[in-house]
Amino acid sequence: MAIFLTSEATRRQRSAIGSALANDKRVSSSVFENREQAYDKFRKLWADSPDFVASVTPDSLPESFRVRLADTSRYAAFHTDYAAMGGVQDIVGRVCPPSAPIGGVR
Repeated sequence: MAIFLTSEATRRQRSAIGSALANDKRVSSSVFENREQAYDKFRKLWADSPDFVASVTPDSLPESFRVRLADTSRYAAFHTDYAAMGGVQDIVGRVCPPSAPIGGVR
């Protein structure tokens, strides 16, 4: 899943979310994705639409934490807990096969 941050998320809020994820027994792994990393991924995903890619900048994309849960049946409680944290804009998730990268997109 991905925890997308607001554009106004502070360093303290990012740190709090990162610490919570690192200490959450429901999380098997998590990775922070900054705007540049999100943009690189976006460019690869939309490489066949150069006009669309040209209309987007790294600042257009949110920072996020890409998360894999140890037990996907705990998604609802996880979502409730993290959606209430400062700096969180949205949480998007789905069940991915174990071989998928964290966050479900290469």
